[in-house]
Amino acid sequence: MSFNIPIGANEEMRGSMDVGGGVKLPFPHIFMSFRNGKRDAGKERGEQYFGGFQADEAEFVDYLAAIGKQDVLNSFNLQTLTPRAGDPYQAYMRRGLAVAPIAARSRWFQTREGKNVLKRQVVGLMALGTPLQYVGPVVVTASGYNQAMNLTAAFDANANITANARRQHAAGAAANFFYAYIGTWKEDGEFVMVGKGQNQSPITPIAARSYKVETAEELRALYVGDELAKTVLEYRKQAQEWVDDWNKKRDEKPDAALFTDTEASADDIPF
Repeated sequence: MSFNIPIGANEEMRGSMDVGGGVKLPFPHIFMSFRNGKRDAGKERGEQYFGGFQADEAEFVDYLAAIGKQDVLNSFNLQTLTPRAGDPYQAYMRRGLAVAPIAARSRWFQTREGKNVLKRQVVGLMALGTPLQYVGPVVVTASGYNQAMNLTAAFDANANITANARRQHAAGAAANFFYAYIGTWKEDGEFVMVGKGQNQSPITPIAARSYKVETAEELRALYVGDELAKTVLEYRKQAQEWVDDWNKKRDEKPDAALFTDTEASADDIPF
């Protein structure tokens, strides 16, 4: 069972998930930001309780039409969401995604209240279903110090899960060529208090799904495929300017008293 990943690809992908505006990615993509769930929403409201990834309704419909994947809407729930300030909006949501990560960037932003919030973005290839079916490029965003770290940890955990299998069956191929499961997975939901003192707030932590990958067949189920492996490599090169843009603008880490107010912008800047 072969994995025909381009020669030299591992070297090209080295550092792709290191943390790195105005520069846009030069290929079609959809933004999906993580929104924390709320305990008082009730389980019957799905992602509004459990937390999940959201995409603007109109933008997602247009994106799927452009790439010919309109049937994917059936895998998402349309939710009416209310931000802390402003009018309600509609977004398609899903608790979990499978994403083959291509590149990542991080940067501190200041909210309207003058508080510093860390944002992390990962661009990758999104797949859904069982078996996994490729949909298209996606940019996943986590706002707030803890969720930004959780997003990073979720991709790292997926890479660790497949590490032995990649060494044994795929000649040590980089984790970028395999889909990673990220989202909220616990049946009853999970709410964790973060921050200190009066700045405490609950989050629904982004995490990796718990699963095992030992055999070549199990690894093959996560593989993007030979043609998309070439796409991953090409998109990695095209995304470098996008990564560098935030690297140039990154601020120094603010005082601990500020960055512990971790979710200040999660509702303010949803996309």
